[in-house]
Amino acid sequence: MKPIITFMLVVLVTATACRFGIVPTATASLTTSTPEPATFTPEPSSTPEPTLAPSATPDACPNGDCITACFLKLPPVANPADLKARRASRPIDSEDGFRLMTYTIQGNKIENPVDGSNFPAWLKPFQQDHESQQKVWDYFAALIPSDQRKYLTEFHVFSDGEDNTLAMVTQTETDMNAWALEVDIFDAANAQDLTDTLIHEYGHLLSLNPSQVIPSKRIFDNPDNYDIYDGEAYVCENYFPGEGCSLPDSYINQFYERFWTKIEPEWIAIDEIESDYDYEAALDRFF
Repeated sequence: MKPIITFMLVVLVTATACRFGIVPTATASLTTSTPEPATFTPEPSSTPEPTLAPSATPDACPNGDCITACFLKLPPVANPADLKARRASRPIDSEDGFRLMTYTIQGNKIENPVDGSNFPAWLKPFQQDHESQQKVWDYFAALIPSDQRKYLTEFHVFSDGEDNTLAMVTQTETDMNAWALEVDIFDAANAQDLTDTLIHEYGHLLSLNPSQVIPSKRIFDNPDNYDIYDGEAYVCENYFPGEGCSLPDSYINQFYERFWTKIEPEWIAIDEIESDYDYEAALDRFF
């Protein structure tokens, strides 16, 4: 588990989403049979940046908690195909899930869809649900400005079943300097969780991209070689997040130096506990 600096990102970006109209107004219906989150649809290609439509007079925030009020009003971003059949289907028999589609990111657009392979036939409707996939990408592109996601070159749609891994960012399989956003289409209908997770994943992109962490080609080319990993970590004089050695003035190294140096020995000791029960108890005490 890596120290990460996303709490303030959640507050700031979610507040922006509320203010500029990602959520419906007070008079809007919050439950419809076919939600249409049109307020975060990107402008035509002549306009480089997706825009968020202004909302009406903002609602009062119960107990002054505008962030929670915003989350509670978010409509579904996308309704994946055949929702009822999905819930009645058997669980996905794969710890890592199945990749259903890969897109190339060009600015604010996703292009050149490539079908996934080797997934169960009952997942086919979700693979072909391009409308839902597009809506999820449009939402992310509306939340995060294009200059803050320039290292993203691929958008992957996958699923490992409901309520498991919702989203992640990873280095692409062919370029250690380029990154991919992966989203589980099964969990995309829960707008609150999706929003929180997308902002969290942006925090990883912000703190781990090549301008912050120098990627290790040896680790990238040998992802399962623990000796190489340990050797790269040993020679790194700054915080080592895994992909490579962080730069001295990187966000994650500054965060580590400020908040983690005194508590890291306790963290390492907890990480070595083998009993799940004892580990969870020690982790609760630590936090």
